[in-house]
Amino acid sequence: MIKKLFILIYFFYFFTSNNLFSQSIIFEDIERLTSEDLNAITSINLKQETFSENEINIIIKDFIKSNLINDVKLINNADNYILKISETPLINNIYINGNIYVKDSDIMPMLKSKNKEYLDLDFIKDDSKLIIDIYNFKGFINPIVDTSIEYLDGNTVNLIFEITEDKKKLISNIYFKGNDFISSSKLRSIIKSKQKQIFSFFSSSDYLDESLIINDLQLIKNIYKDNGFIDVVVEFKIIAVNNKLQLSFYISEFNRYSISNIEYNFDTLNNSSLFDDLITDFSSTNTDAFFSLLNIEKHIEKMNKVLSNNNLSNFYLDYNFTKENNKINLSFNTLENPIQYISKINITGNAITKDTTIRDIIYFQPGDLINSYLIDKSKKSILKKDYVENVVISSVPETSNSSNIEINIKEKNKTGNFFVGGNFSSSLGASASVGISDDNIFGTGNKLDSKFTVGSKAFLFDLDYTKFKIFNLNVENNYTFYNKDDDFKSTLGYKSSSKGIGFSAKLPYKFDNNIDQYFRIGLSFDNTNITDISTTASSAVSQNKGLSNNFSIKSLFVYDSRDDSFNPGSGLYSLNSMQISPPSVSDDNFIKLVTNNNFYYSFPRSEKGLFVLTKLGFVQGFDDKVKSKNAFSLGGGDFRGFSYSGIGPRDNNNKFLGGTKLYKATFGYSSPVLFDDTDLLMFKIFTNVGSLHDSDFVATYDSSKLRSSVGASLDYLTPIGPLSLSYTKSITQESWDKDEDFDFSIGTTF
Repeated sequence: MIKKLFILIYFFYFFTSNNLFSQSIIFEDIERLTSEDLNAITSINLKQETFSENEINIIIKDFIKSNLINDVKLINNADNYILKISETPLINNIYINGNIYVKDSDIMPMLKSKNKEYLDLDFIKDDSKLIIDIYNFKGFINPIVDTSIEYLDGNTVNLIFEITEDKKKLISNIYFKGNDFISSSKLRSIIKSKQKQIFSFFSSSDYLDESLIINDLQLIKNIYKDNGFIDVVVEFKIIAVNNKLQLSFYISEFNRYSISNIEYNFDTLNNSSLFDDLITDFSSTNTDAFFSLLNIEKHIEKMNKVLSNNNLSNFYLDYNFTKENNKINLSFNTLENPIQYISKINITGNAITKDTTIRDIIYFQPGDLINSYLIDKSKKSILKKDYVENVVISSVPETSNSSNIEINIKEKNKTGNFFVGGNFSSSLGASASVGISDDNIFGTGNKLDSKFTVGSKAFLFDLDYTKFKIFNLNVENNYTFYNKDDDFKSTLGYKSSSKGIGFSAKLPYKFDNNIDQYFRIGLSFDNTNITDISTTASSAVSQNKGLSNNFSIKSLFVYDSRDDSFNPGSGLYSLNSMQISPPSVSDDNFIKLVTNNNFYYSFPRSEKGLFVLTKLGFVQGFDDKVKSKNAFSLGGGDFRGFSYSGIGPRDNNNKFLGGTKLYKATFGYSSPVLFDDTDLLMFKIFTNVGSLHDSDFVATYDSSKLRSSVGASLDYLTPIGPLSLSYTKSITQESWDKDEDFDFSIGTTF
């Protein structure tokens, strides 16, 4: 009984003491927060009249935890609890200082701290780390980020991030892991990021760049999907080692799929016979073949073009597939969009390139029916430009039957280049070259190329300007001007000084994003003066002497499916040209025909390959004989193992006359030379066969007999062109031919 009484007394004392010491709350120093704001912060109901000590403690703890309140002080008098509240200040502005290489627009959207929101110290710590991560990602290893807070009136602050960038870092090595099917050298050749090389100061692509790496991921995925690896996963990692950056791509190839079945669903079309020929061709070549994203996209492009040409632009073709045991069931379907017209075309992101430049290379305009095929074609047209890194085209509905087309451009930071190069050959001797080029001069999309070469046997100034629109037509047109002096005393027996101008227009034959097919037609004027004829020269050589003015009409057709222009592994390059210098307007009149056909073949799952290069040439005068300056020459870089003009007809003083008939072929094998996983040195062995013969002048030495040579070369691709070093030995030759074993050059290779 006594124990129960004690417990009752205790609880009575506890509750009464709580009530006895309960007091009301007075909040002081509050400027922005309302009573509702405060009540929402704590679990205690602030609307009650009195509060116990325990409740006050809970309120203070809740307030301190809140991002809205910076500090709380408690003053306890006889009647009330007084809570002095120090509110968290609002951020008036955020400033980023010291950033040169990384723009504010790349940092601001990523920050947790925002203008007109409350200052949060945890956010500031996270933001500082985020800025460092952004800089690390862009190639800066040791950036420093200091933060400061500038207090203003009205309990507001300015938040300041002060950045010390350090120097931008080069990529020392690029590695590929997990790539069993495609070699590292092949992957390295297709990505945009480049590792540091000997001539790194000529290039910006060997700096770490976020946008390049993101693009590289897609390029790697695309080449795998084009070979049937549709489940491929590609990731990357950047590691700083001894103040250098290593970029590694991790590839999970998974299974390779082949196509077992192809179906077409044209339920929405009334006339599916439009596609009969395309369906037959695609099905016969792709059934039981490995899945190829490239082939599928080309097939869809052709079928969408048929729809467009038959006024069915509101229809478009798409595909889907199902997977089963490394097999693909492929299905093509026609889909229908509601008829929509283009209201406006808005272009954004082009800080350098003019709007008119982009509008000139797209295939639609306001008022046109929205055509998915033409939109896709326009996207590919924009992406082919050297000054564009990426583009996104989307439609935004405006009314029930019209939409705006939004074109968002991501430009390349650098479109201009400066290069310095050296060369040594028997034709030019030792020479040095300086050049400037810009792929997007003044934001017009036009190209400017200039080259200045000085050598012991030559002087050359060459200027090329290329526009991509003539009148209202999207036609590439080129203007060229040159002035050169050549010393051919040791080979042809004279010196030559010439200058000229020219114009040409490129006329596309077929639109194909992967194959370049076009005609080029042009006019040119050349003024040449032949001087300093050798005293031992015969009349056949002296025929070149003096000043001549010549107008020429030139035409050519090019088919180019090579996977790379400098060091191709597969594809065909075919160039067929004709030059006519008419007798009525030219001092030297002739017609010249040349055909070049170069074939490249890569071994499966390897960068090793074979190449066959062929050339046939014929030149014939109209009224006059073909002078040696207009005839063919053979030897040097185009027929290694013989010196420049080392093969061909000669006079009784062994002076070169030039030939009117030419044939040659080069058969070769190429392979990467991998000192480690990052080298791009190419080794080639080759044999040359061919001849140059028949001069319009009396030749003491002339023969159409086959000449041949064998050799090997090392080619290294630098930012100023391929560097090639070769050793070649002539096998069959005539006694008057001139051979040459070593050849070194920058800017040319097979």
